Amino acid sequence: MSDGEELGCTDSSATNYDESANTDDGSCTFPEAVIPEAEIEKDKKSSSGSFGWLLLAVAPLMALRRKKSRIN
Repeated sequence: MSDGEELGCTDSSATNYDESANTDDGSCTFPEAVIPEAEIEKDKKSSSGSFGWLLLAVAPLMALRRKKSRIN
């Protein structure tokens, strides 16, 4: 006997999809997304350089401060 409610995963993109289920019980599992290595390399290359420019901009100010403290 059944009350007409079959629990299971009702999302067809899940790895444990149950065709006979008509009520989602929250047990759906999905395959892990695979990031292509080309995108990982692209992210690594674009994440550097800003600290170097900041250091170049601040270096003259630090030199002036050091020079000023030697005078006093």
